[in-house]
Amino acid sequence: MEHIKETQIFIMVILQALYYISGIGILIVAIIGLKQLKIAKQNLIIRSRREAATLAAEQSKHYIENIIPMLNAFDDFLEKKGFEEYEGKISTYTSKDLKDFSISWFARWLKLVIKEDPDIKGLNALDGFASFFTNKIADDEIAFNSVGLSFCDSVESIYPFIVFSRKAGEFSYYHNVIELYKIWKKRIDKLQLQDKIGGLQKTLNEISDVKIDPIGTK
Repeated sequence: MEHIKETQIFIMVILQALYYISGIGILIVAIIGLKQLKIAKQNLIIRSRREAATLAAEQSKHYIENIIPMLNAFDDFLEKKGFEEYEGKISTYTSKDLKDFSISWFARWLKLVIKEDPDIKGLNALDGFASFFTNKIADDEIAFNSVGLSFCDSVESIYPFIVFSRKAGEFSYYHNVIELYKIWKKRIDKLQLQDKIGGLQKTLNEISDVKIDPIGTK
């Protein structure tokens, strides 16, 4: 009887040991699994960044080779018609801004749009280009460094054609163009301010600070 009891105790000890060992095994498997998951996530991030960078480079190339010629053709059209580029205020990005245009400028522009029906496919292409960045598909910083300034200049020059198609409080065309313009314009303004600050700091450092000490104080 005592022998059976000892056997039972021995079996219980073995079972407890196996239980703890299995717990440690599960913990080790869990740790390995978490590490693998972390590695997989890092690989996904690296791959996504690489793809976003590649797409940004491709879109920048498309902008330079295809969109800029279309916008230049539109500029040539305006120039032949003796029409100046818009250089007015940019504020609401909707048709509300039309009231801020001068009467004569707006009248001539409206006549041009209605009678001549200019080809503004460059504007549509511009919105398609911007959609890659506003929808977080391509890396906007890479594209900004190569075409950011040109993009913002283009939006400003054809601004009336953009706002004419947009109505406050309703579905608006060229949403991607406006959203990307807002982001890149702020970035350009910031860089320009940083350049000015750097120039001022350099000028300040070059100015020697001369102090006249009273006799006997040194």
